[in-house]
Amino acid sequence: MANIIVFILIILFLIIVVRVARAVTKGIQIEQELNESEQINKRLQEQIKMSEQRYKSLFDYHFDAVYSLDLKGLFTSANPVCETLSGYSPEELSGKNFSELILDEDLEETVRIFHLTIKDGGSQQNKFRLKHKNGEIIHLHTTLIPIIIDGQTVGVYGVAKDITEQIKSQEMIQHLAYHDYLTGLPNRNKLESFLTSETIAMENIAVLFIDLDRFKIVNDTLGHSMGDQFLKKVAETLKASLSDKDLIFRQGGDEFIVILKDADRKRADTAANVILDALSTPFKLNTTEVFTSPSIGISLYPEDGETVELLIKHADFAMYQAKKAGKKTYRFYSCIEHEGDFNPLTMEMELHKAIKQNELFLHYQPRVDLKTGNIVGVEALIRWNHAKWGMVSPTKFIPIAEESGLINPIGEWVLRQACSQNKLWQESGFPPIVVSVNLSARQFSNVSIVSIVERVLNETGLAPQFLELEITESMTMDIKHTISTLHEMKRLGVLISIDDFGTGFSSLNYLKEFPVDTLKIDQSFVRGLLNNNNGDTIVKTIISMTHHLQLKVVAEGIETEKQLVFLQEHHCDEGQGYFFSQPVSAEEFVQMWTRMEQIVVEFGIA
Repeated sequence: MANIIVFILIILFLIIVVRVARAVTKGIQIEQELNESEQINKRLQEQIKMSEQRYKSLFDYHFDAVYSLDLKGLFTSANPVCETLSGYSPEELSGKNFSELILDEDLEETVRIFHLTIKDGGSQQNKFRLKHKNGEIIHLHTTLIPIIIDGQTVGVYGVAKDITEQIKSQEMIQHLAYHDYLTGLPNRNKLESFLTSETIAMENIAVLFIDLDRFKIVNDTLGHSMGDQFLKKVAETLKASLSDKDLIFRQGGDEFIVILKDADRKRADTAANVILDALSTPFKLNTTEVFTSPSIGISLYPEDGETVELLIKHADFAMYQAKKAGKKTYRFYSCIEHEGDFNPLTMEMELHKAIKQNELFLHYQPRVDLKTGNIVGVEALIRWNHAKWGMVSPTKFIPIAEESGLINPIGEWVLRQACSQNKLWQESGFPPIVVSVNLSARQFSNVSIVSIVERVLNETGLAPQFLELEITESMTMDIKHTISTLHEMKRLGVLISIDDFGTGFSSLNYLKEFPVDTLKIDQSFVRGLLNNNNGDTIVKTIISMTHHLQLKVVAEGIETEKQLVFLQEHHCDEGQGYFFSQPVSAEEFVQMWTRMEQIVVEFGIA
């Protein structure tokens, strides 16, 4: 019995020992867990503190303005850069709505971007202008980022960069691209970008093309610095002379363009007179008084054109007509057209079609031997019978053909027609004569002119000795080129003459080196015969000099019997002029051939 009790007590003791051991172990585990929890919490606090410091460091020391807004747009925080950009301290910004700082013109778009950030939950970018506390306007580029906690947007972070200097640089580049560096006026680029055909269609306008008549003299005499001052004063005068709604552009050099808005002919007339008076008043440059005057051309929308390009071209053309009229005046484009002058652009376009439409043709004027009276040559002269304009004078269309380059194809056409006609006369049994063709300055300078002449002779079958090429004295200024080209032409076997002799500027020292056959005395000298001794002396001298150079001499512009007799008395070889015949068609020339050869016998020296 006693053993059983002892056994039970031992069992109970063991149970108690086990439970105590378990309790101790559990206590140790709890203590360990508590220690670990404390360490974890400590580390968490340290991480939170570190994150807060990092955030604060990023927030406070960021180069750009960093701020946060609540859902109403009120500032909840702002870093020091915000104060630099806005002029308001973080404390002043706290509780202020961001919309109070935005320029009115940019407010609607900026508020829209703010609400879009909250609604879509994505970042948004925007550019707007901020009103600084001191009134200055600051250009900002911002990035807005939603603040999301537990899946809900509770506010917005903003990062704003100052781009004011960048915008100013862009504006400066834009200004330089569209404004004249000297006068500050809008330039041609600005004119073309601003005045589209759509803007013109909205209102009637007048275009005034202004050119200063004596600017080159001022520039060359007083120097470019004074010339620049002068142009600045002209620009200032134009601004003062016109209303604020009118636009002034510097076309370049001494040319200006004025656009009058809501203008009719009467208002354009008034403005032109105001400008004439203002710019004709002497300008004082330092101690020097400079006198100038403008020539003004005017075109009106829509009667003179429906695009800016046409209006400017037409006004430019009218300006040149004003210069031709004596300068210090103005001309309306529409009036010029009614007076029979033509727009160069239109004429150029029509010239392109003239050959294809058979509007160009040749007339022929005889050259007569002043000893025998026989026709020895004929000069081919171009004519243009336009379907709408009628006969257009060569003095009007030849300069435009020269400037546009059309003179080359037109000149080749003339050469081919003249050679073909001369060959046809020969095949028809008429006595062989020389056909003279005028070469323009641009044709003569063409590197292919010799090969063109050779090709035409081959194609038409005309022997080269029956073709004479006429150049003017002023075309021989480039001595080296002239001598080289003339020798190449002579190798073809053609004849060479110098037309309008006595009116050019070439040196007589070089004349003997030119391989020419004939000199043609300009008609201005022939018309002056018997009117004064000087005119007679000049003609006699040219004839004598030409014969000493062993060249043939031809007098142009013979219109009277007395002129014919004078030229015969002084041994002029050949003559040309209305006294024999005006230029006529090939058919009329054949019909008049016999009669023209009787004139010298009938009216000249026997």
